Amino acid sequence: MFTSPYGRHAARGVRAQGLSVTSATRWAAYKIAAAKGTTQELALSAMNRRRQIMRTEDDATAAAAYLSGQAELFATNTLLIPDMQKRNRPRSSR
Repeated sequence: MFTSPYGRHAARGVRAQGLSVTSATRWAAYKIAAAKGTTQELALSAMNRRRQIMRTEDDATAAAAYLSGQAELFATNTLLIPDMQKRNRPRSSR
């Protein structure tokens, strides 16, 4: 019952248009908003403890921090990105 996937899930970073982030090592130069305890936040923490991670209580708060300019990047689930891009075109890009 649990061996057949029913949906695609992956972690992804969202960046402002015009911001050049060509590899994960470049992420260290930017403040990243991510919900506490998520796969994304744990992976970012494990990659480099000195990253500037803005840990929020949930994805909605992390998205608000990113969209308001409090963070340059937003680490989230790929399922959330299309709607966010549709509603906030000037700020959101993958």
